[in-house]
Amino acid sequence: MFRLLFVLMFSFCFASEFDLKHENHKRDMVNIYGNWIITNIEVDGNAVIFPREINGIRISVLEDRISGNAGCNNFMIGYTLQGTHITISENGAMTKKMCEPSVVSFENAFMGIFSRDFDIREDKFSKRVIWRNDSVVIYMVRDGR
Repeated sequence: MFRLLFVLMFSFCFASEFDLKHENHKRDMVNIYGNWIITNIEVDGNAVIFPREINGIRISVLEDRISGNAGCNNFMIGYTLQGTHITISENGAMTKKMCEPSVVSFENAFMGIFSRDFDIREDKFSKRVIWRNDSVVIYMVRDGR
């Protein structure tokens, strides 16, 4: 009888702990799908200055790829998502329009910054989503268009 009671108590405690961890994981999940505007980027704690010709970087996160515009050219890049961790592929594609040299330089630098691993968090107070790794922080908001 004692063994049965012990097994039932142990099973209940384990199930409760599992449920609690599962609920915490679901609460940490961020819906990254949809259209976003990247408002700020920091590299090693320093703000990245966008060229004045750029009105923000727009991206669309689909189930199998991210597409967007980093100022002049359009880009498309693959990714994998595991929970709140995203890995952006190093192999993307970008159009090659005739653009201002400062914008082209910025776009190339952006793609180098963007093609990495990030942990994703949502700041519910500011309604921003933050992609962060050891050296880069990307802040974005939903595009209301």
